Amino acid sequence: MNSSVPVLTCLAFISGAMTARSQEPSAVVYKPLSIGALWEFGKISSAKFTQVRDPIDDIWVDHFGAFLTQEATVNERLQLAIGLGGVFQFPKPELVNPVFGGSQNKAFFIGPTRATADYLFGEVEKPWLKLGLGLFPYKYNPDAANLGEYLFRTGTYPSWIMTGGYVVVNSTASYLQGFKAESQFGNLKLDFLATTETKLAPLYDWSFSLVGSYKVGKFLELGAGITLANYISVNPEKTTLPDSVQREQLVGARNNYNLIGLDTNAIYTYKAEKVMARIAFSPLAFLENDRIGPNDGKIYGELTVIGLKNYPYFYEKRSERTPIMIGFNVPTFKLLDRLSVEYESFNSPWINSTYNIGNFPSMPIPRIPDSTQTYYKGISGKDNTRWSVNATRTLTKGLAMHVQVAHDHLRLVSREFYYGPSLEPDELLMQPKNWYWMVQFSMGI
Repeated sequence: MNSSVPVLTCLAFISGAMTARSQEPSAVVYKPLSIGALWEFGKISSAKFTQVRDPIDDIWVDHFGAFLTQEATVNERLQLAIGLGGVFQFPKPELVNPVFGGSQNKAFFIGPTRATADYLFGEVEKPWLKLGLGLFPYKYNPDAANLGEYLFRTGTYPSWIMTGGYVVVNSTASYLQGFKAESQFGNLKLDFLATTETKLAPLYDWSFSLVGSYKVGKFLELGAGITLANYISVNPEKTTLPDSVQREQLVGARNNYNLIGLDTNAIYTYKAEKVMARIAFSPLAFLENDRIGPNDGKIYGELTVIGLKNYPYFYEKRSERTPIMIGFNVPTFKLLDRLSVEYESFNSPWINSTYNIGNFPSMPIPRIPDSTQTYYKGISGKDNTRWSVNATRTLTKGLAMHVQVAHDHLRLVSREFYYGPSLEPDELLMQPKNWYWMVQFSMGI
């Protein structure tokens, strides 16, 4: 199939809608320029970096970012938004060296924070359909404070989960590039997305997602979604390596790591399906009390199968590819905007790593540490649970404070790895004793 089909179809649809209104006088309405910044800092108790033999204790983290966004509406129906931002930080681990090899140099990641064009169909105030394209943040679980959002923050083969990114706190949205269609029919909301992979290999593959939610009054919200990941490959030989190359890699893995019973004739591919279900229940919504915040007492959860198909040896059970998150918003009676506690269970027998994706030839099998890397011995039985506590308080208009204490899937910008977003391939907090605290001040006008 030609990978340009969804691109041309969506462009033609929007172009046709625009042409139909081309006779109308152009009217552009600019919204006030939005300017924001954040400063987050904190300490990691202990973390294991991929290229460092032993864990490193008491790692100080300091990130500073600034962003601006301009939004405009053309002829009432075409909405444009363009944003630019950057984040300062130091690659980890920090090593002293006056020449090549040191990492005490400040890195600056700059780029578009969003660049979207959305066209409205129906009533302008309540459109029944919104078509859009570009680069955009996307969050389908409004309750997820740190964990969850698995449809777009996970990989299938190999199975991995990420939290945070260049910014750690208040960073659960995924940045997607491609096309989207949003529809609202009463309490039912449906989103269709066609997105191209620009974060991790195999690059440029097209994925297709359908995400829906339904609200039952103020008390209950249900959600579900499916993603057909890497379904159209721009470079098919990268999504599914040739049989001879796969066999060579599997024979090498079997011999190097003593993988008894490994079928070296099996064929693995990045093409996969993910399915998600979520629920949120607000029992305190039955009470009418000015001291009860809109999120107080809410119980929520999310379950996602990240890869429906089983493969021999490495991916034999779907239950080992199914992260489950549950959360609870502790009532603070408006002392805080929100105080959430989240817990995750993910019983994968392999370490959470993107290492094989960034190596050549990239192979959709897990990273397997060799026998000399003693830190990883028995690690698969120690890294099945994650937790996070998040507190948010608006200090004054335009200034908020966020606190996050967590044992999650943190990765930081690496001094050793330069593929994808240049983050550590392995999650840093594999053992239960590894955790961090982080404070973030966010400001905006």
